[in-house]
Amino acid sequence: RACYRQAYARDPTYPYALGNYILLILRDDPRSEVIDNFRGSLRSAIRRCHEQIDVKINLPWAYFDLGLFKMLLGEPEAAISAYRFGKGLASEEWMLGTAKRALEDGKDVGLEGYDEIIKLLG
Repeated sequence: RACYRQAYARDPTYPYALGNYILLILRDDPRSEVIDNFRGSLRSAIRRCHEQIDVKINLPWAYFDLGLFKMLLGEPEAAISAYRFGKGLASEEWMLGTAKRALEDGKDVGLEGYDEIIKLLG
């Protein structure tokens, strides 16, 4: 968690660090107000994901990050859609497994759409 906090401090819009940092906070305290505290960073990271998607870099990860952020913001349909696009771009099975494992810290948080995304990723 400390490493993700340091990475977040260096770049609050870096999707990988931001998503993992938030999930670790939520894992430790699912009732925390973490989403409200990170709302600005989440919106900026979403824009960064869209920029990556537009120029076709960091795929399928940009879609997986986008899906996580949409799920964290309470937009399950958009989250599922982003994960579906990411899955379609995954060229190797390990990519889906990695995306699924990245969500493990959110399993007991009660995020809407979580179970559907886990099933989608296999």
